[in-house]
Amino acid sequence: MNTKKAIMALERFEKLAKKHTKNQQYRYWVYNVLEQQLNSIKVVKGQFCLNGRFYEALITYIKHNHAQQFERRKEVKLDNEFYNFFNALKRKEVIHSSSTFYPKSWRLISINPNPYNLLRADFNVLDKFKENIDIFTTKMHNEKTIKNLYIYLRLYHPHLQTQQILKSLKNNDILYLSENQCVLIHYYKLFIKSKTSDTFYKTIVLDKNASVLLFSLKNNTERSSKFFKDIHLLEKSLQEYKEQVFQDMSFLSIKIVNKNYYTFEHTTLYNTLRSKTILSVPLSIAEVGSLYRNGGSPQQKSQEETYIKSVFSRKDKEKSSFSYENDIGYFDLYEIYELEKIFKNNNKKISVKEITNAIIAIKRYLELYDVEHTKIIYRYILDGLKKLLVNEIKLRTFQGQIWQLNKHIFTKIMNFEYIQDYEINDIMERFETILYTKNTLVSINRSLKRFFDFSKLEGFSIDVPSILYPKSIVFQNELDSILNNIKEDYFEKFDGRLTYIQKFKYIQLQAVVLIAFYSGLRKNEIRTRRLKDIYFNEGKIYIDVNKNKEHDLKTRNSLRRIEFTINDSGHYKIIKEWFGLREKIKNKSKHLFLQTDENKVYSKIMEEDIYDNLNWIIKTVTKRYATFHSLRHSYATYRVLDLLKEEDNNPYGLLELSIKMGHEIPETTLKTYVHFDLLLLMSKGLLFNRIN
Repeated sequence: MNTKKAIMALERFEKLAKKHTKNQQYRYWVYNVLEQQLNSIKVVKGQFCLNGRFYEALITYIKHNHAQQFERRKEVKLDNEFYNFFNALKRKEVIHSSSTFYPKSWRLISINPNPYNLLRADFNVLDKFKENIDIFTTKMHNEKTIKNLYIYLRLYHPHLQTQQILKSLKNNDILYLSENQCVLIHYYKLFIKSKTSDTFYKTIVLDKNASVLLFSLKNNTERSSKFFKDIHLLEKSLQEYKEQVFQDMSFLSIKIVNKNYYTFEHTTLYNTLRSKTILSVPLSIAEVGSLYRNGGSPQQKSQEETYIKSVFSRKDKEKSSFSYENDIGYFDLYEIYELEKIFKNNNKKISVKEITNAIIAIKRYLELYDVEHTKIIYRYILDGLKKLLVNEIKLRTFQGQIWQLNKHIFTKIMNFEYIQDYEINDIMERFETILYTKNTLVSINRSLKRFFDFSKLEGFSIDVPSILYPKSIVFQNELDSILNNIKEDYFEKFDGRLTYIQKFKYIQLQAVVLIAFYSGLRKNEIRTRRLKDIYFNEGKIYIDVNKNKEHDLKTRNSLRRIEFTINDSGHYKIIKEWFGLREKIKNKSKHLFLQTDENKVYSKIMEEDIYDNLNWIIKTVTKRYATFHSLRHSYATYRVLDLLKEEDNNPYGLLELSIKMGHEIPETTLKTYVHFDLLLLMSKGLLFNRIN
């Protein structure tokens, strides 16, 4: 370490800190610790780079040398005061911009890639949490009160509920499925105004403790009223209870301990899904209604039908008009040099000439590139620049709004004309998993709403409910109805007199459905298989996928061998019968699935339009948002159920499933295909009991 360089940095710190900060005591403490640590602190451009070690040294210094001041303040309060003090130092460039601040109550989130890990020194808190939850659940069973339910949902439930969610909960938003199973429906406002609805919902599957208590309270309140009536009184009771049993712990700290408690109580895979550390496919009211007769009110079921109708019409429109050949990729905020200069301007003021040059450059760009995706973004930026030009908004406000949009929208959506469901879900997932402050979330939502309101005025109509509405699985007990519909469709068409070719045609369609359900293959992977890719051995079926690389691979794991077993004897019989017919066909085709008409089997590959017919049949049977692709969802969901039933459902089972599905990472499997909340309902409490 260059001592002279460090001494100069210390002199600079003393001079600027005195000028830019008001708290003389904090300045004195920081200066003394800097002086003590002078040879170990990094200096860049004459500025100290402070980190978590420095903060720990600072706290130790205060404890030993200024014990009275330390005792007078709570440590969490001290953390918050120093956080603001350090931020002021960074803003005024007294310390280097790379400096990081990790107080005890923040470092659990700041340091670890997984924000729910505890430090070793904090593991003793888990014992306290376990003791508290055991005492409280016993109390819940003895004293069935709304207050106890509220406290449990806020502090002890596997997926903690916020005050906002519970405050808005009405009796009509609760599905009392059984004595051991209840589901909450939380309706929330969308940041985009839609033609079908300005609100959407998410379902919350309660655990057994909460469900039993909630079910016992269902007749105590009016159906039309809010369930938690006096939320302020309940919050006061919650605060009193928290201070009594958790003392100075913040709600954020309790949330982290809660997640760690369930990590140790249950298996890794179960807890990851139950605590929403990784979001799985949301549960729809239509799926609840398929499992329980009382799964939704008439109004809710009617709304579901509207959503389903809307999502199918949207998909049909996209299919007819959307081409991925025109995709331009994600938006680049710094593509236009004149605009980049404005966003990188660190001064509070900007010249009229700079703004004018950026406006001219954007207009020139829009004339050259007629792409709707970038048009709407640049039109919005253009509108902001015009407001900046007449001093309607400040430079920092403009930069902040566009930066937020770029981070949360522009770099997350590939094409604004055809927004995909996973893109919107990923955006909303960020708000769920990243622990933003309330003010930050309000600011982000305002920016998003402002942009989409502007988009609507410019002719972009985005129906978010139809985008967000989750695709359903096909239940195993629905398979036979689908297979029968395929068969009956042909018998009705030909008055029950089927030729050899017509029989082959409908059995081939049945085989396609069964292979999709039991193997999880993508529809194009099934359609393009060769005759030599499939073989049978001791009751198992093996399929080589993309062995000859006929097409571009979607992921590196797309090249694989699938092994699966069909335990249903009737389904296995259909597969064997179809394969027997296929082997008897006298043509030289190398393809497994062949194109047919009413009187002939061709040697060319089966065409994609067969999936349109299968989509219609699946939709008719399930009466939910289900298509042929739902069979892939079914495969992933039922396999995860098998994993959860095992005593040691370790990550290797999930990795194997992910590879079988052709995914590069397990998160893709969980987020896109696994319906975990649905599994909790399908098991009717058995899954809870098995894990516990």
